[in-house]
Amino acid sequence: MEAQCPKTYLDLIQKLLSCPSSQESQTLDAHKDLIDGGLVKVMEQQAAKLVEQGTISKTSTENWARIQHYLAVLYIYYLLGVGAENFKRAITHCEQALIVYNCEAFGEKWAKVQHNLGFAYLNYTIGNRANNLEQAITYFENALQIYTPEKFAINWAVTQTNLAIAYTERILGERAQNLEKAIAYCQSALRILAKEDFPKQRVAAVQHNLGRAYLYRICGEREQNLEQAIIHFKSALSIYTDSNFAQRRAETLNCLAAAYIYSNSKKLNNNQEQAINCCREAFQIISSQSFPKQWAEIQNNLGYAYLYRVNGERVENIKQAIGCFKKALLVCADETFREQRAAIQNNLGNAYTEKGKIIQKNLANATKLDISDKWVKYFEQAIDCYKDALQVRTHDAFPQKYAETLLNLGLAYKAVRKLDDAYTTFASAIEIVELLRGEIVSGNEVKQRFAEEWNKLYQDMVEVCLEIEDDTKAIEYVERSKTRNLVELLATPDVYTKGDIPPEVKNELQHLWKEISKLQCHLQTNSLIDVVFVERQQQQIQQLRQRRNELLDNLLSVGPSFNFNQIQATLDNHTAIIEWYITANDFKTFIITRNNPKPIVLTANADTLKALQDWAKEYLDTYYNQKKQWRDKLATRLKELACILNIDSILEDYLPEKTYTQLILVPHRYLHLFPLHTLPITYLDTSSSQQLGTPEKEDAWSNKCLLDRFKRGILYAPSCQLLQLIKSQKRPSFDYLFAIQNPTEELFFTDIEVQMIQQYFKTKDVLEKDKAKKEAIQNQRLCAVHCAHFSCHGYYNPDFPLRSALLLVDSLISPAPVDADSTRYLHLPDGEIIDLDKCLTLADIFTLKLNQCRLVTLSACETGLTDFTSLSDECIGLSSGFLVAGSPCVVGSLWAVNDFATAILMTKFYQNLEIYYDVVTALKEAQTWLRDVTKPDLVKWMSQINLEEDLIQAIKDFQLPLYSDNEPFCKLQYWAAFRVIGQ
Repeated sequence: MEAQCPKTYLDLIQKLLSCPSSQESQTLDAHKDLIDGGLVKVMEQQAAKLVEQGTISKTSTENWARIQHYLAVLYIYYLLGVGAENFKRAITHCEQALIVYNCEAFGEKWAKVQHNLGFAYLNYTIGNRANNLEQAITYFENALQIYTPEKFAINWAVTQTNLAIAYTERILGERAQNLEKAIAYCQSALRILAKEDFPKQRVAAVQHNLGRAYLYRICGEREQNLEQAIIHFKSALSIYTDSNFAQRRAETLNCLAAAYIYSNSKKLNNNQEQAINCCREAFQIISSQSFPKQWAEIQNNLGYAYLYRVNGERVENIKQAIGCFKKALLVCADETFREQRAAIQNNLGNAYTEKGKIIQKNLANATKLDISDKWVKYFEQAIDCYKDALQVRTHDAFPQKYAETLLNLGLAYKAVRKLDDAYTTFASAIEIVELLRGEIVSGNEVKQRFAEEWNKLYQDMVEVCLEIEDDTKAIEYVERSKTRNLVELLATPDVYTKGDIPPEVKNELQHLWKEISKLQCHLQTNSLIDVVFVERQQQQIQQLRQRRNELLDNLLSVGPSFNFNQIQATLDNHTAIIEWYITANDFKTFIITRNNPKPIVLTANADTLKALQDWAKEYLDTYYNQKKQWRDKLATRLKELACILNIDSILEDYLPEKTYTQLILVPHRYLHLFPLHTLPITYLDTSSSQQLGTPEKEDAWSNKCLLDRFKRGILYAPSCQLLQLIKSQKRPSFDYLFAIQNPTEELFFTDIEVQMIQQYFKTKDVLEKDKAKKEAIQNQRLCAVHCAHFSCHGYYNPDFPLRSALLLVDSLISPAPVDADSTRYLHLPDGEIIDLDKCLTLADIFTLKLNQCRLVTLSACETGLTDFTSLSDECIGLSSGFLVAGSPCVVGSLWAVNDFATAILMTKFYQNLEIYYDVVTALKEAQTWLRDVTKPDLVKWMSQINLEEDLIQAIKDFQLPLYSDNEPFCKLQYWAAFRVIGQ
């Protein structure tokens, strides 16, 4: 553009100064041919003259401020050049304008400067990016003091949209909450724009940004979020068709490509191919010279699509990916693109890693030595890329991206056998991941997803620990990866009232939590103009966190400080722990005893893992779909599982019978769903020299199991950390019973069960039948009970564990209301319908406070099942809910149990508690007794427990004939479902 004469520039400046504020943009747009460096120079000269003349009038002062703002607008929206430098100058000019403009006297002008100052900080990539975004948010929120949807609808909508962008990119605060705010801002803007006759490009901008928020959204189902993102991006593209919107169309195509890349939806065919097509179309619109930042981002996405492409040759796809990433890096050479460069370096490292893996995999077929060197070189190149990325992705600036790149770097170190470097790198990544997890306040769902996302990091760390022969660190990291939600639920202030916590400690912890929350809120909602102030606030939060963690470590001994010595401290000399850990490649068995200085570690290979996975799938398929087949083959299936888990060898080689009389089982994932205490073993009968397990003793062999091997019984624990927490809860008293009795009124033997067990307690509070309503189960009623017994129907919801429930009065309904809320009404496979509002759900159980309770017995179906699909918190179920509620011990069931057999088992169990006082031993003796009892002995026992004669006769005449002739309850389905979780 040729330079204009000064008079032409002065005329434009005069037009701007004389036009209404609402027409400034139109005036600039009408004279785009005059917008260049010459105009900027003349504006600066005019502003300087006004300063030289002195602020002799209100008009000249306002004109100076307006010129300062015009300069900012030029640098933000009109002048090309170095973006970061332009935005820096814009910020300076906006701040100058605000010397004159204030909210009271110059409302609209003040708001306009606030908005543009926010936009400048939003796009300013130099300096502390986190603080830049905080300042952008502050200025946008300031503008909204004036911009209301009633008076300034379009300005309000645009500001809402920019706030959405800022929250989408925000670094401080919780990521999940930030994205929810971004979605809310976009939706608010769309509601306004839909009502008014605004330019369609405004709607397109909001659709684009709404798509970006859904693209990264954490809450909700991932695939549904991606589907929403695709819908919004396509809506924007339907508007961005004109050549005037070329840049915006290219940006939206790039985002649409990202949504296709991340999606695994079966509704979308050839996702990667669609992503590649989007990138190619975008390249037809913009070039690296015209829009370098956007062009590099598209190259990055194209490389990512090729990197994980399914179609075509894998080696060629990776080659294409590397080429794309290298092209992008050439454009992102200067400091302006440092964030983009770091992301591309991270992805290039991933591409080199994948290339190295392919060559490494084919090494067995290689005949030339240079090939074996080649794969190492690719991993070394990957390591260099990750290190370059970490120059920008630092702990303080970009904590989550820092952790992502550290994970990748650790995997590369592991691949080239630099195990010490891998260990150090993984440890640093875990430290920041656990810090980030501690910042999550959106709830357990977000925490659980976060933990699942990072589960691989812990798995790789465990493998590295084992390879460097640090078995104690391996088990410690296993513990840090498991049941984190439950550990934290037990360790939060709301739960402190359930334990014996010193009042001063409890008060300090509650104070610390409030202060941390208050400071975090202050950081997120207040003006953050002073960088020093921000850093001081962050340091104060960190100091409060350290003090909180010290108290928790001293009080509860959980989290990063939980170590192997504390695991051993839970054991006596005659108790052992078997803990399993399932990874992507194998599963590991840790055997822990009091006297061994480190755990014994057994690793099953990939074939054995496959056998375990196949076994588990078949077991669960038959349980949920073919109950009769499941019952008929249960004993046979458990023999197979015993072989897969190598139980006989573990007992013979590491746990001699004379030494160990009690066993604690700590399962992992789907292993929580199986009756491991009943696994058949080769059992040596000490009264005879004959070994059971021979063909002549096959029937006897099938009846001898792990439970018989341990005199003091078998205990289950979700994790060793939880076991440590639970053991700290002392509940010496056991004479106050609270019971729920047959609320649905069709379980005849549950009435007998509750009537019989009442005799073992001095104080009884029993809600019988129609009295067992949900509103009757209140903390005020439960806080003093020592034993809570639920004799009713139970239901485990595998799809939504928090909707698992104990059924109470009026909970079974028929038919379902028209347009029934699917979150309230559950349709069971047998056709029945549950009203969850009338049930005691797992979500309800978490809120209970069983301050003095020693035992919760869930004499109902499926009360011990858990969410086996979770990689991190596989113990979310009804039983664990009562652990969180305050009971250190829960007895629950693994399947739908028989009413008659359960009533007998429970009565015998409570009778045994009078003898042994130990829950584990009492249940073990009750189960083996029920398994072995004959009909005559059963009738004799019923007469001894004061069961009415006519009832005994009815059982002899009508009930017992339904079962086998000799030992009516010898089959596993009758006695094996129940297990003890806790202490």
